[in-house]
Amino acid sequence: MKFFLRSLFLISLFSTAAFAKTMTFNISKNGFPPYTIKNSGEAVSGIFVEVIQQIAQSYGHDIEVISLPRKRVTSMMLNEQVDLTVAAIEWIKNADDFIFTDGILDSRDVLFSLRKDPLLFSKLEDLYGNSLSTHLGYYYPFLNAAFVSQKILRRDALSFESMFKLALSNRTDAVVMNRDVGLWMIKNNPEFQGQFISSDKAINTFKLRLMFNKKWQPFVNKFNEKLALMRESGELRKIILSYR
Repeated sequence: MKFFLRSLFLISLFSTAAFAKTMTFNISKNGFPPYTIKNSGEAVSGIFVEVIQQIAQSYGHDIEVISLPRKRVTSMMLNEQVDLTVAAIEWIKNADDFIFTDGILDSRDVLFSLRKDPLLFSKLEDLYGNSLSTHLGYYYPFLNAAFVSQKILRRDALSFESMFKLALSNRTDAVVMNRDVGLWMIKNNPEFQGQFISSDKAINTFKLRLMFNKKWQPFVNKFNEKLALMRESGELRKIILSYR
């Protein structure tokens, strides 16, 4: 079952402790499907949307969804203008300035390359001399040194769709992308279907979490308790599988 939110919930909820507080949840303009999905109008859905909505409501909080450029998110979170976003600790250079939930699911970054000309590798050095399509504003800690030295060329694109189009037009050798995100894009874009394969080997694997500004530390502790119960009951797995 897919769960939808309006950009701003109009009904205030009460908890036993206090009036409800609205959480400002940043979701990128194009979403991060299947984790956060932008639908028509103001509605959003996705794995992380369902999880935070369910847990937040149980503690009397509602959600306001906004969309900011990635480079502005962390600075606005530090200023408490934004409350949370989806992230991995490894993505954030100043991670100690924020609070992270326990890992919600594993993220595997792989290479998507053209089926007719696959880019194979067993170690990072095998990729030297190639160009990789990346998302503008994204930080790739496992590839950064090779990008800086230009042993691997970085080709930035404005969206996940544009990243695939760079490879499809032979302007880059492969796409660096979360496997779930890449498979979602291919499944939902006929232009990409049958064109790409993903590497068996992951470039990197890490935990995807929700990242909060520090004023939400008490809530994050409660969130982790609820998340553990959802995992044990199978409820979290049910949500994840509904998007695959």
